[in-house]
Amino acid sequence: MWIHTLFLLATALSAFTATIAFDAPLANLALNISQATYCLPDTVGSSAWDCATCSPEVTYATTLVTRGELAVIGYIAERDTLFVGYRGSTNIQNWIDNLHVRQESPYRDKDVGVERGMYSVYASLRTDVLFTLNNMVSKYGTRRLLITGHSLGGAIATLTAFDLLYSKAPFLVSDLITFGSPRVGNDRFAQYFDEFDVRITRVTHYYDMVPHVPEMFLGYEHVRGEVWFNEPSSAFMECTGGEDPDCSNYCSPVHCTSISDHLLYLNVAMGSDGVC
Repeated sequence: MWIHTLFLLATALSAFTATIAFDAPLANLALNISQATYCLPDTVGSSAWDCATCSPEVTYATTLVTRGELAVIGYIAERDTLFVGYRGSTNIQNWIDNLHVRQESPYRDKDVGVERGMYSVYASLRTDVLFTLNNMVSKYGTRRLLITGHSLGGAIATLTAFDLLYSKAPFLVSDLITFGSPRVGNDRFAQYFDEFDVRITRVTHYYDMVPHVPEMFLGYEHVRGEVWFNEPSSAFMECTGGEDPDCSNYCSPVHCTSISDHLLYLNVAMGSDGVC
């Protein structure tokens, strides 16, 4: 059954009850950060924070760029929370066509498998991200952290959260919020997130095709926390587990083919051709 409500950009939702875990204002802010990553120049340390979704609610710190991937890092004063947001692919169809569906096991627990290409992108940024976050902890006096991203950026965000939680890094990863994220790892990877104390909000939109790759028959499984929005983003469902057949998997296996649904989240045009 759909939970009916409107989700407007930069507007807090009303009509929520205490039983609903979905933090709409924070998801809205994460969406702004995720889309802003597509609008920032590919310049390390760029001071630019001037775009349609470059929210004044956050303090922008820096931009990191490696191997075509961009991360933005900053601080949310109202929540006393640091954030890192990752950019998705600038060519969605080309990225899907070139997915390295082969898994690797980079962690001590060799039963944990993650998609090789996604992990390679994360690994190229990891050192710089951790160094910058450590500096931010010293500056703002908080270890609380929001990690977010759209599309491939959502996958990199998920790997970041896993890496920090698995390694017991000195951060409080409070929220992982992704939009249209693909699957990232295998069932053991997803199971770990059930053990981690982190709130996951994995937003999906109607028939968006990206949450359905890489396919489950290749050994991939989503992490928990799905919040599935209908086509006009006027209603949503909070879903069960990682692969709820009543949520985005409802359109599997033949109808989950929409790129347009992937490029429109909560009525905000996403991607390099989105709202900037």
